[in-house]
Amino acid sequence: MGKQLRAEIAAGGSNITDMARMIGIARSALDNYVTGKRAIPIPIAYKVCESLGIDPHVVVARAEERFATETRHTAAR
Repeated sequence: MGKQLRAEIAAGGSNITDMARMIGIARSALDNYVTGKRAIPIPIAYKVCESLGIDPHVVVARAEERFATETRHTAAR
């Protein structure tokens, strides 16, 4: 989910610093979430999606597809 949120932030023309400011959390906290160092609290994921104007369910579906693709790619090695 973190990788997908990072991709959505970039696709929305933002960056981690600006998004963290918009949703009211520390940049380091958001960075930890999108890099997978910490689990993303659901309310934070929803705030990011809301700020980007994206339905959270769409982001989850994209994250699942990304995971499936990465898993298939890794298994093919």
